[in-house]
Amino acid sequence: MNPCVCTTVRKASRALMRHYEAALGDCSLSVTQFALLRAIERQGVVALTDLARVMVMERTSLYRSLEPLVQQGLVQVTAASAGRSKVAKLTASGREQIAAVLPHWESAQKRVEALIGEQHWAQISALLLEIPELLETTP
Repeated sequence: MNPCVCTTVRKASRALMRHYEAALGDCSLSVTQFALLRAIERQGVVALTDLARVMVMERTSLYRSLEPLVQQGLVQVTAASAGRSKVAKLTASGREQIAAVLPHWESAQKRVEALIGEQHWAQISALLLEIPELLETTP
């Protein structure tokens, strides 16, 4: 019998989170917060609903995770120009924070890639990236 997909992925996720959190150390950002900053950086000005979709997060979880970033002045959340939606964008301080934390993140990333192997990581990441879409489109 194959191991449970959910349990296996969650074990790997917890181990990876511990590794990345340790690498970020005293950077004053959690892994989730840094990932949000990077996602906003890649998206530019982004509707919160789109950001939640990109991050595969519930909107309430996204809002809770964004709040400290807004309070620290790293992200600005404003009303969209049309409709009732809100948009997020990085501030100059947010860009500076990314630049300060990125070397720590890259170090953690390189260590994991080295342990797994570049070819294996390419295969694993491609499969993992397919899962949200597959589950979203399959009844």
